[in-house]
Amino acid sequence: ESLEPLDFDGLKKKLQDEYGENAIQDQDVLSAALYPKVFKDYMLFKEEFGPVHGLPTRLFFTGPDIGEEFQVELQPGKVLNIKVLAISDLHPNGQREVFCEMNGQLRTVMVED
Repeated sequence: ESLEPLDFDGLKKKLQDEYGENAIQDQDVLSAALYPKVFKDYMLFKEEFGPVHGLPTRLFFTGPDIGEEFQVELQPGKVLNIKVLAISDLHPNGQREVFCEMNGQLRTVMVED
């Protein structure tokens, strides 16, 4: 027994209507077809936190270690070099302060725990 054919063009149009024409690429259509719940959760995450496609997978899931250096490609040819220096204890508001170097400049970033 086989599955009924899927209208990829129709799915792409539906996704573009929901998330915006420029927000959906062909791989997004395939992701939505194979894993609709995961894809929807991913799009909601992107909506709340911004694009994460330049972040390496391990860092996305576990976060960086103290002293770890990594790169994030913001756009083609524009790379951000990041080194994590320290992470604060949890603040009452559920955030932590992350002390890091970004392209050699000291920065403090608040992140949700």
